[in-house]
Amino acid sequence: MKLIINDVIKFKPLYEKIKSQTLPIQLTYKMSKFFKGLDSDFDFYAQELKKLLDQYSEKDSSGAIMRDGENIRLKQSTLNEFNEAFNRLSNLEVDVPDVKFTVDELTDIKLTVEDFNAFLPFIDD
Repeated sequence: MKLIINDVIKFKPLYEKIKSQTLPIQLTYKMSKFFKGLDSDFDFYAQELKKLLDQYSEKDSSGAIMRDGENIRLKQSTLNEFNEAFNRLSNLEVDVPDVKFTVDELTDIKLTVEDFNAFLPFIDD
């Protein structure tokens, strides 16, 4: 199955939320298989985003990335280039594990509507 990487990275906080929950063994197995299949995509996205931020951010005299509070300060002169590169990264199509869940299987997990919507492509009615 293919998804754009922007949809895949939505699973990272969900994984952090559910990884310590005790679930039925079959669901634990499926979740483990599913998230292991996404790990390389999480890593790839983080590395590529870091490269983009390093390339397009303002740096101080020591070469450290400048920030405004929590936000990285981007070079205004290359903002359009950054946005184009970021959009290419965000819309990159990646292969994801072909794991399907039923709604009944997911009832043991506390999910927000947003979390559930992320799972929709993987739900088999």
